[in-house]
Amino acid sequence: MRPNNPTTSTHVIQKMANSVFVYGSLMAPPVVQELVGRLPPSIPHPVRLWGHSRHPVKNQAFPAVIPAATANSNQQQGSFVDGMIWCELSDWEMKVLDFFEDVEYQRTKVQVEPLSQQQQSSSDDDDATTKKTLLEVDAYIWANPQSELELDKDWNFEQFSSLRLEDYLQNTVRPYRAEFDRLEKEEQK
Repeated sequence: MRPNNPTTSTHVIQKMANSVFVYGSLMAPPVVQELVGRLPPSIPHPVRLWGHSRHPVKNQAFPAVIPAATANSNQQQGSFVDGMIWCELSDWEMKVLDFFEDVEYQRTKVQVEPLSQQQQSSSDDDDATTKKTLLEVDAYIWANPQSELELDKDWNFEQFSSLRLEDYLQNTVRPYRAEFDRLEKEEQK
């Protein structure tokens, strides 16, 4: 049994409106700044999404997250994805992210565990149950067929940042933002 698995502990759910768990290209501040026009506040420590796995999308610079139980590979029960949370996004900024993530992903409520939290024991409980705070936020979960993923691989943020970020900004992020702006102007007419 995993000691850090939230399902083996008592936990408190803290709902965070207009906050999003990111695990791929959206962890890069330049990507988020280019998309929403500012760098929103973030949780100052990493968070973990249990029961999911992250894989590269075939022939793309970005990854996808899927529930581990649905992966067509040897995913262990203890699968998790580490990432971060962008907070205090406006409804308009969430709309920009929805457009950027397109139909390949579905925005879904998830519960993530802050990795820096100190485990506290309940002194009122004879069993000294571990209490954990889980944060309920949005996340973009892969909605396309898993055949489009490299299920035998994990995606590496450091490699993305050092080898692909500039190209990704130029050839993916900026064109998506320009198309969003164009559609917004047409909608306002």
